Amino acid sequence: MNECKPLVLGSLELAVGQHRTAWNHVFINMVGTTTDDLPRVEAAIASFIHLTFEDLRRLKVSCVEVRVGGGEVVALNTSGLKFKMTSTVYESPTAGAYTRPLFSST
Repeated sequence: MNECKPLVLGSLELAVGQHRTAWNHVFINMVGTTTDDLPRVEAAIASFIHLTFEDLRRLKVSCVEVRVGGGEVVALNTSGLKFKMTSTVYESPTAGAYTRPLFSST
């Protein structure tokens, strides 16, 4: 997990340093995954946030979102003190351009 820190936060470090942005969002789309991978991704994101919390706070990251197969893991930091993580599995729509949650855990 430590090897992800420079990759994920390096570009954000440059952007925040140059433009003084706030309410930053880290988005990762994991290709080739299924909803069965959600528990492992959730654990990895929890570990990443724990290891990099001070950097995430300094860089004003308010959301870490990871798309996994037919679901997502979202960690929100609205208080500045801790992230709240939610995992959601989406149903594949047969018609229309929307998805609706089948399962959500917080």
